[in-house]
Amino acid sequence: MIANWDAHKGQLLPGVVVDDHQFIAAMPVAMLMQSTAVDERRLGDDDRGASAAADYLEKAAASDFGIPVLFSPIVLSSDRLLDVVGLETGTGTRALVLPFDLQLEILDGVYQVGTLHEAIRRDAKLRALHIPVVIHHGQDRAQVQRAFAIVNRAATPVTATLEFDPREIDPLTNVALYVEDHVPLLQHRVGHEQRQLGAKDQALMTLSALRTACTTFAFGIRGVQRSFNPTRDYSLHDREHLRSQASGWFGAVIGAFSDQFEPINRGTSVLPSPAAMAAIGAFGHPLLQLQDSTEDIERRITRLCEIDWSRGPHWSGIAGKLSPKGRFSTAGGTKENAYAIFRALDEPSSREYRLVRHLTPNPDVSPVQLG
Repeated sequence: MIANWDAHKGQLLPGVVVDDHQFIAAMPVAMLMQSTAVDERRLGDDDRGASAAADYLEKAAASDFGIPVLFSPIVLSSDRLLDVVGLETGTGTRALVLPFDLQLEILDGVYQVGTLHEAIRRDAKLRALHIPVVIHHGQDRAQVQRAFAIVNRAATPVTATLEFDPREIDPLTNVALYVEDHVPLLQHRVGHEQRQLGAKDQALMTLSALRTACTTFAFGIRGVQRSFNPTRDYSLHDREHLRSQASGWFGAVIGAFSDQFEPINRGTSVLPSPAAMAAIGAFGHPLLQLQDSTEDIERRITRLCEIDWSRGPHWSGIAGKLSPKGRFSTAGGTKENAYAIFRALDEPSSREYRLVRHLTPNPDVSPVQLG
């Protein structure tokens, strides 16, 4: 430690000085709890995520994982300029002085800190865990918040479904999570971490695909372009009505075509693909204009049942491509295919509409291998 240190000045946090106003460290959970405060009302009314995170922390402390344990850095801020002192370790290590009366503002990580509060209530030993933190100090709070927002949203964009913060949760992720919770066939069968599903995945779809489908349900087919960025826009719809109608629509779709979403079958159907689900969402968009949508849902499901969803050449140029060897695959991304699939669902005058229906002759189609 440093010589002649006055312990009344505060706690020492060893770490790395980035510049005069930024410090990076591994902070003990006990120190983090003392230095920050969380308004529990900002954590949301669903404690499922908090409990799951607390379970994760308990397992991490017990080394109960076969994979590396990762903690997201928590970003903290104080408009007070804090002292930095050197430690007598022979390595040039520095330490930030945290006065005992200091309360650090949480710029990013309110939810993580909230789950830590929950976790240490369940197991006091977790107070000894170390969590990575970045501390900004000695600068105007509003300016730091503005700079952090710019970096977080512009300089280092993240996948929309991963920008999950119950303080101001992305509304369309919120809708997707609501649909998952309220459609029985989807409960516990939405992949929250996968970008795409493998042959052995038991999930029926990814959260990313479900969120995109909810976005097109909210905004129509133009929602495809909006689905790749977080949004705070609820100006077009009542929140509860949007959630209710979305769960009704996607519940009906999954119920009518559940076999095609099962892992054993999804490789033979176009329907489970993210692009098709985006088109399905847009196809249900008019339901938002109704209060009682039961009859219209039934009519729309009937129209979807007219379609031959099996992978094959009738979907070439619409939901996928044929390889030179005659194999069909849903190649291309959601943006590339969703518009053409939507025409196949909703525009009777289009070529796409005629090609994919069971009773429509397809003279241009020849047998094909599925890929």
